[in-house]
Amino acid sequence: MTHPLFSEINKFETWAEAALSEPSRISAEWETGYSDWAAIEDNFKDFIRSVPSSHWSSNELNRMEYIIARDNECERLVEDLNDDALIALSEYALVHGEQDSKWQFADALPRIANTEKAIELVERFVNDPEEYVNRRALMAFAKVDPQKAERYCEAHWTRNLYGDVDEYQRMAILATLKEIASPLLEKYLKLAKEDGRPYLVNLALELEHHA
Repeated sequence: MTHPLFSEINKFETWAEAALSEPSRISAEWETGYSDWAAIEDNFKDFIRSVPSSHWSSNELNRMEYIIARDNECERLVEDLNDDALIALSEYALVHGEQDSKWQFADALPRIANTEKAIELVERFVNDPEEYVNRRALMAFAKVDPQKAERYCEAHWTRNLYGDVDEYQRMAILATLKEIASPLLEKYLKLAKEDGRPYLVNLALELEHHA
């Protein structure tokens, strides 16, 4: 028997298709306009509690990953995941997921009890090809493996993969080095000011001021 969660996800998807058919009415937070998120959240919690993640089908993983990605503004669903569920969905998303689920999983993984597994999965997200995912994962990495996070900061600074968006990569690097109290921070604050891009320079000056 299909759990009611998946009927609720289907209802949302039908609504989303209609909403997205009118681009002039779409905002960055368009998903929050859905009126029945409470039914999704209640059934999501029940499914997590009642069905072990080891029993989830690939289709169930797919649908859960989809709806978590749509909950990217409020992030309530990912908060409800227990450790096993978070690991299962992270592993699925690394292969099949989209940006707006992957960065949420990367953010959440430092909370799990199995630190070794958290490090493994966050490191895979750090190496994700999507800029926003690997940026958020880098900041999460500071919480589980500061030494590796520092090494990735150095490597990511010089990659220059994303054009103008590299400014935000470098801002994440500064924030990560600050988080882990790295002795490299002073060096990268200097490099950030030499970079010259305004948001990056402003962050460097702010962090320098609060050093």
